[in-house]
Amino acid sequence: MKWPSLPAILAALALGVGAAPSFPAAAEASGAYLGTQRVRGILKLPVLGEVDTEVTFTVLATIQSGEEGLSIEQRPCSVEFSNVLGIGTAMEEAGVRRLPVEKIAFGPAEGDWRAAEPWLVGWGAEDVDADGKPGATVQVKAPLCGGEVHVSSQTVSIARGQWTGETFRGRVKVVVAQKILGASNACLSMTATDKRQKMSGEFEYRPVPAGTRCEDLGALALLAGDAERP
Repeated sequence: MKWPSLPAILAALALGVGAAPSFPAAAEASGAYLGTQRVRGILKLPVLGEVDTEVTFTVLATIQSGEEGLSIEQRPCSVEFSNVLGIGTAMEEAGVRRLPVEKIAFGPAEGDWRAAEPWLVGWGAEDVDADGKPGATVQVKAPLCGGEVHVSSQTVSIARGQWTGETFRGRVKVVVAQKILGASNACLSMTATDKRQKMSGEFEYRPVPAGTRCEDLGALALLAGDAERP
């Protein structure tokens, strides 16, 4: 597969200028954060044509602030895919948590905070989720053709954001290039295809207690729900 050139990616991912920046004191900005990213795009499928898709990622991040901006290191916790024409896809949370760590640097630029450069995260044919199969395993739930698909992935992202109190939120654009490495049955082998997709959406980071693990997020959500009740 031929990956797109960096100039082409940068042109595709150009983001607009935001409002004046805000930035909390270093002691307030540095720490543990729960991050969510929701992106949407159009996926081209054989025979079916173009369909809308949405993916939501949840991560735990460590944010460090310094004189030049922010350094973010984040580990994935979960990923949710929207259903496409009645076909559902999913990844086991245990496998998602073994996916590569992302490192992102943000600095002040043109009125807000921008990723210093596009960041790349991905994997090839190595067994990245440690399930004994190549790449990462995606579960496919469909009435007539379900099973497992094994994929490699390369994702290039760029983002801009602002601080509102303790929350860092903004816009992100993504180019995903995915290659099929294998499938659990002949039906999926014939229908699964390599893809390159542009997606865009929003991200948000909110502070959480130091030492928070992916396993703790359900309890934190329950506590947040109780705190919001009158």
